[in-house]
Formats: sequence, C-alpha cells, structure tokens
Amino acid sequence: MIDTAAPHFNDAGEFQGYIGSCIDITPRKHKESQLQLAETSIELLDDGVIITDPEHCIVWVNPAFTKITGYPLEDVKGKKPSVLSSGKHDEAFYLHMFDKLRVDGRWQGEIWNRRKNGEVYPEWLSINSVKDDHGVVVNYVGIFSDITRQKAKEENSRYLSTHDPLTGLANRYLMEQVLEFAILSAKRSKKGLAVLFIDLDGFKLVNDTFGHLVGDDLLKDVAQSITGSIRESDLAARPGGDEFVVVLENLCSIRDAEDVARKISKPIRLEFDPTVCVTFSIGISYYDGVEETNAKTLIHLADKAMYQAKESGKNAIKLASEAV
Repeated sequence: MIDTAAPHFNDAGEFQGYIGSCIDITPRKHKESQLQLAETSIELLDDGVIITDPEHCIVWVNPAFTKITGYPLEDVKGKKPSVLSSGKHDEAFYLHMFDKLRVDGRWQGEIWNRRKNGEVYPEWLSINSVKDDHGVVVNYVGIFSDITRQKAKEENSRYLSTHDPLTGLANRYLMEQVLEFAILSAKRSKKGLAVLFIDLDGFKLVNDTFGHLVGDDLLKDVAQSITGSIRESDLAARPGGDEFVVVLENLCSIRDAEDVARKISKPIRLEFDPTVCVTFSIGISYYDGVEETNAKTLIHLADKAMYQAKESGKNAIKLASEAV
C-alpha cells in the first residue's frame, strides 16, 4: 500500500484533521517481482541472450553471451550483431533471416559466428520480435547456444560410419562405395583400376604371443605402411581383422598394380623383438574399363587370388586367375 495524507484546516485556520488516500500497489509489486525473477533467470541461463532495438542495435546481453562470445556488453552496446559475423554466410542467408523476422516475427536455425578471439564456432539461434500493444516492434530478442561439442560428436559419428576406428582407414562400406565410383570412372576414361586384397601372414601368432594391444599397434603400423606406399588419390581400407584392401585408379596396365603390391609387401618387424615379423599375401584383380563388373566381383576375385598366395607358401603376390 502507498498512503498519502495532508492536513486539513477550516476557513478560520483551525486544524480539522487529515485528508488521505491509499493505493493498493500489490499488482505493481507482483509485476516488479516477476521482472526481477525474469532478469535473474536470464542472467543465470547457460544460453546467450542478446536484445536489440528495432534498428537491430544491441542494447543488452546476459553473462552467458559474454562467456560464449568473449564480448562484454560495453564492447558491443550500440553495435549490430554483425560484429559477430564469421564470414561463412552469404548475403542471401541474412536476407532470408530478416524476411522471416518481418513476416513471421521469428527465425531459428544454425549459424556460424566468430568469438572475440577470432575463433569461428557454430550456434543454434532463435530470434523473436517483441511488439507493443499497437503491433509495432520495440525489440528483438535472440537466444543462442554454443553447439561446438554437438557438431564435433556429429562429425565423429559420420567419420566412424565410414572409417575403421583403429587405423583410420576406410571401412568396408566406404571401400565399396569408392570402388563403385571408380568402376564408373574407369568405364568413361578407359583407364585401368585394380583391387589389392591383403592379408597378414603370422598375425595370429603375434596376437596370441604378445596380446591384442601389440596386435592393434601392429595393425596401425601396417596401415601407415600401406598408405605410405600408395598415392594420395588411391584408397586404403580395412574391412576387418588383419585384412586390408587397396583401390588403385588410373592405371595403364596390371603391371602398375604389381609394382604397388611389391612396395607394400615389405615385411614389418616388431620394434621390441626384431626376430618376429609379419609378411603379406596379396591378391590382385584388375579391371580395364571395358567389360561389365561391380565392386563385389572385383573384391571377390582379389580375395580369391589372395588365398592362392596363401596356399603357395605365403609372402606372395598373385593375380586373379579369372578374367574380369
């Protein structure tokens, strides 16, 4: 309550009492309490909050804004949010954003911005217009969250869906996809391609004798050795176990594939026990770009040739006996 009172005198100047009024300010105090609670809540948010005037000039930001972007209020007040622009979006992107705000009064989506230290980062941003009783925009409120970790997880998931987690080489799925495209390219260019199916000789003995950790390290060494023996345009894959596959494109003849196989087949010795080494049995299938074939056929033929290399005494290179 707000009480006001004033003394009242008669015409003779004699004091007659007080004239007062009382105003119930409960609704106003309730609103003030709600506003204070809202402001406190916004300041405690992990999400960044930015408020602009109708001309999109910044008037207020919360502490999370500063934590995420590195900009305190005094650095951005009176400036436009474009101070955060990363340069990754073209003019059409922002024109669409402002058009949605004008028509719908809101916009949300993924956007890349730049922190004060220059680091570019992704955020999920929601912008809403605030209007007065006459429908005139008085403010814009943006709420955003840093989704750097989420994007990293998504990227890692995409990577693991196409790559072997141990060696970083392509997995079976990516290998078959790349090989199918390579076949189409070979048909157009009439250049040859080859599939090398590689199996390690003696790997089981290493695994059984020294344990799986040593075996895993050996597989990573083999992967590194293989990638060091091929061109950047070629593909190395680990479909599973101690098997590796290499896809070679733009070859003049099968002899080119044999040359690469010989480079790969150099024995690998264990660093802590040089007396132990693994060798390679390699099968090669070749496609000249003329006849019809597919990825599974070429892989099967190379796999069959690899087993012929195993049966011939291991540490050998064999060509597919069946014409493609």
